[in-house]
Amino acid sequence: MKPKALLSIVVLTIATALPTTAMAKTTNIAFAKGSDCGSYSGDFKNRTFTIYLNKGQLLTIEPQTNNHIKNIVVKTPKGRTLENYHDSEDTEWQWGTDTTGKYSFKILGYPDGYDYVDMKICAYDF
Repeated sequence: MKPKALLSIVVLTIATALPTTAMAKTTNIAFAKGSDCGSYSGDFKNRTFTIYLNKGQLLTIEPQTNNHIKNIVVKTPKGRTLENYHDSEDTEWQWGTDTTGKYSFKILGYPDGYDYVDMKICAYDF
């Protein structure tokens, strides 16, 4: 057997042996035509959210269940982490975009917290 074929079998065997809960899920966020906002309700553990944004927009995420969210990490289309404008007194998290493209974000919860979130996601031009 050729080394390349053996490597393919090993990779395929490892990938199929992993439990599906360990594999990351991706959820695309899209707004209804003419709307600046959308929502998501569900599990956030091992989930990456993607959203297409324009340069110069303000992304806001407002979890309705904020008490068990430790952080929300937003990455640019090139993988750079954006700094958020979250005030611990406020339930809304905000980021300014500096380029057009597909952004991604992950919600990080506390180890003993819930993995479920109801959230409003908006992108405003500024």
